[in-house]
Amino acid sequence: MTTPWRTDEGRKAMETRMRLLAREPGDLGEFARDVVAGRMRPRDLLYSSVLAEDTVGALRSAADAWHALPETEREAAIAAAPATTAAEIAALAAYSEPEPPPPPDDPDNDTRGYLSDAW
Repeated sequence: MTTPWRTDEGRKAMETRMRLLAREPGDLGEFARDVVAGRMRPRDLLYSSVLAEDTVGALRSAADAWHALPETEREAAIAAAPATTAAEIAALAAYSEPEPPPPPDDPDNDTRGYLSDAW
């Protein structure tokens, strides 16, 4: 079975996720910046110690919370996972970056109005 993240749309979604995460501060943002720059791959997170201990602690807490869920809730989440993953991939793959604002010294960026130089 091929994971949906290995499809063309899934790869595009992962690239978008990494670009968005790279904007964030902290160790996860730094890791994402390394991925975006091509110095690391997403799976390298599993085999390296790039995360701070507090981040690892938060991940362990999330895993503990998952295991503390009643069996019926875990089964429902597992059953919903394919649809949830497909929706996440579709949303990330469809995401487009907003246009960056023009530089302030751009002569075509005159927002003062037509007659502003007349006075």
